[in-house]
Amino acid sequence: MRVKENASAVFQRLGEAEAGVHQVPIEKVHFHEVGAADSIIDIVGACLALELLGVDTLVCSPLNLGSGTVKTEHGLLPVPAPATAALLRGRPVTLADRPWN
Repeated sequence: MRVKENASAVFQRLGEAEAGVHQVPIEKVHFHEVGAADSIIDIVGACLALELLGVDTLVCSPLNLGSGTVKTEHGLLPVPAPATAALLRGRPVTLADRPWN
């Protein structure tokens, strides 16, 4: 199964994004919200589900970035948070002012 490889790749990309935002080496990144048990389960569970379902390609519409702020371990951050914005750089996004129906 490729679950471990894919989950590791997700955490690698997250670590790289956080390292870039905080301007520290990836070895110094501390996962706060992403390191929580529910986030780990979400990432590993999604990778497992994709593997069990035989999904090789994912396609989605542009992601709605949202707006406002969110309280985090780093204080109040804009939405999308800087690391999220870094992960989405070059990807199709939308700034719709209302949620999708």
